[in-house]
Amino acid sequence: MVFNIGKQWRFILKVSYFHYCLQNTNDNTRYKHDIRPFLKAYCAVNAPSFKNQFSHQGENVYLIHHVGDVFLFLITRSKEIIRRIKTDDLTVSEVHSLLAQNEHLSFASYVIVKESCIGIGSTLLAPRQDVLWSYIGSLLTHIGLSNWALTPRTALVSATRTKAMEMSFIGKTHIELDRDNSFTQDLFNLLSGSSTDYDDVSGIQITLIPKLRKNIKPAVQNLLAKVPEENVDKLIIRAKQEEAASLLTDLYIVGSGGLSDSVDAKKVNKIAETMEKKFRDNAALAVKINEYCADEGFENGNSQAIAVFNDIDAWTNFIPTVPTN
Repeated sequence: MVFNIGKQWRFILKVSYFHYCLQNTNDNTRYKHDIRPFLKAYCAVNAPSFKNQFSHQGENVYLIHHVGDVFLFLITRSKEIIRRIKTDDLTVSEVHSLLAQNEHLSFASYVIVKESCIGIGSTLLAPRQDVLWSYIGSLLTHIGLSNWALTPRTALVSATRTKAMEMSFIGKTHIELDRDNSFTQDLFNLLSGSSTDYDDVSGIQITLIPKLRKNIKPAVQNLLAKVPEENVDKLIIRAKQEEAASLLTDLYIVGSGGLSDSVDAKKVNKIAETMEKKFRDNAALAVKINEYCADEGFENGNSQAIAVFNDIDAWTNFIPTVPTN
């Protein structure tokens, strides 16, 4: 059962964070290798024939250095039916008919790359993180390093009810309750007069959705005061510390979820700058990165086989020797 109360609409880009390392698949050794110089050198080399080889489900994919540590990860969508409309006379035309023979529509994900951490935010129809991992793996294979793999791991986060209630602003809240939670039984009785009518129902989901820019902290406090902590399968609260802050963060009270940031996507020319700021200001992410890097299972230093390609000259010298399709 799902209860949705209220409606909310925002145009935001959710940037999900992942730890990463480079792993030698021959002996499973792992390195905390910063891949930024590798990717930036690759993006800088002028090799369109080589770069046109990479695809996903019949569409070309490309990695482009955008600015700073932010990249664009693009996919063509030549098979999509996309139309444009003129608002003055409502005439409709096919967008693909406006393109030259060597032009394609593409859709971009924004990727921020740091040492031991990658964040990716995907727009509509853009390639997701699984395509990015596959792309980097294919790139390593094409340069003769098939025994190396980028190994990602979701940066997980959890919180407490007390921490959430310390936030000054609370937005959308989602809770999933097992049928054995007493609040679930009370609700069954309220709806029908008898809980036996719901013997085949395993639980309920309740979602509180605020009006636009409204703080529903009192409503969430009242709900949580009535819901026992036992037999709660999931509890996610969107919150922020200061009402003046622009975007909210997902707090996983029960269960764990991937660390993420919300980036206002209305101003496209500010997305990269905002991603950098969000990364710097995300204290929970900094803690998780430090924990990840403290893992004693990593080898010292970098992978020298991959570090060679931190130099654009290495790409320039190597790519002409690589057969292209």
